Amino acid sequence: MKPIPLEDVEYLRAEGFDLTQKAKTLEFETFRQSNYAGTRGCLEEYEGYPCIFYVAVHRGSDVVGVVRKTLPSALGFTVTHLRLAPEWEERVRTIVANERCEEICTTALKKGFRGRNNFSCVLNLFRMAYHDAGASGTKFWLAPIEPPVLMHYVATFHFNFKAIGPAQEYLGAPTIPAIINLQEGFEKISKEDPELGEFMASRRPSSRKP
Repeated sequence: MKPIPLEDVEYLRAEGFDLTQKAKTLEFETFRQSNYAGTRGCLEEYEGYPCIFYVAVHRGSDVVGVVRKTLPSALGFTVTHLRLAPEWEERVRTIVANERCEEICTTALKKGFRGRNNFSCVLNLFRMAYHDAGASGTKFWLAPIEPPVLMHYVATFHFNFKAIGPAQEYLGAPTIPAIINLQEGFEKISKEDPELGEFMASRRPSSRKP
């Protein structure tokens, strides 16, 4: 099941101040709806972390979807600061120390682009993040994911995220720390949903620069 194209929506890496700020604003507004307590107009917990924003832009200017990916740095990843299951604590430390990892730390969608439309926004943004991960040699993604979203990713998209800790309060909502081996994950998608696997493997058409 590949996503249905959305009219007047293009998918970009946010390069430049204006598009990055719009991505942060959408993140903040979305998380505030889930009881995030911050007041600075951004997710304060991620300020200072090196990251890439992948954005869905509607009609040339309105950011309606965002996926934030944190890159490796001395700051580490926020998932590793959450409570992990005992059997995963040492394993995750070893993976982070020896393999290139990234963190998919937020996914946010504007009202009107959720529900059935999130298949298109989320999958297109994840495809961009996945291709960049492959180009950089990234082996694993870490991710803090709300329980119903994790279930949706696994059951609907066949994303092979594994829970590595219990649900716990984070950024205003119950959140499960998770990990995915990207090679194994892609193989599972291709096996369970060949059409989606083909979409994830394909290169997106060229888009304008923001």
